[in-house]
Amino acid sequence: MIGFRLLLGIDLLVLGVFGWFFLLGVSDGAVSAFNIAQWGAILVVLGGVVPGGRALRRSGRTGMASLLLAAPAILAMSPPPPSCCCC
Repeated sequence: MIGFRLLLGIDLLVLGVFGWFFLLGVSDGAVSAFNIAQWGAILVVLGGVVPGGRALRRSGRTGMASLLLAAPAILAMSPPPPSCCCC
């Protein structure tokens, strides 16, 4: 129960951050016709994970719901790769 809520909270935070950067990119012109498909795919997938996880949990499949929510949460919480410069 706590694990599901933690994963759900992390995923909502990730969705909010991506949504914020999308809106900033649209306002300053960084999101253009060249990369709108990539932004759309990211937002659709992240936007589908949260309701999908909640629907799975509501239907009694808590393990599958946690697994679905864990994928973006683990990627968001993993440390960045080390830099390749030696300085």
